[in-house]
Amino acid sequence: MKEIQDYSLEEFSTFSANFMSKNIATKQNIEENIILKAHVVSEFALNCYIESISKSGNLNMFKQNMTYSKKIFLAEEFGDLPSEIIDVLKKLNKIRNDYAHRLILDNENLEKLYHEIIKFQNNNNQNITLNKKDIIDYFRNVSYLLSYVNGYIFGLYKKEKNKS
Repeated sequence: MKEIQDYSLEEFSTFSANFMSKNIATKQNIEENIILKAHVVSEFALNCYIESISKSGNLNMFKQNMTYSKKIFLAEEFGDLPSEIIDVLKKLNKIRNDYAHRLILDNENLEKLYHEIIKFQNNNNQNITLNKKDIIDYFRNVSYLLSYVNGYIFGLYKKEKNKS
């Protein structure tokens, strides 16, 4: 397949028009939206969490010019996030970056991400499965899994904040 950056202007115009007008009801488009939203919400939760573990209590992560991967690094080095959550965030960031910079949504990496969350969640006495035969249930559960991770991080933020 020809790399997008090697397209002619005409090819790129056609690609862009087709890409932007994809039917929102397609599986890939729904998954793209879920991943992008999960990434945005997880960054918000990470910002809150990192602020809550700062020594001074005056850190404003929302005004810092810091990459998502550096925020993961801070949370990993100075916080109490389980390694499984850190790994999920790293995978989510890779998937998002591949999509944002190469316009590729890798189904294999998505499946690995989902199964890693399921494994972590099942260790916390919850049970969820992904059934691709029921597409509505599948996306409901994918959204739930990603929301679970974001809620876990935000919950730790609230716990830290309530200590002070």
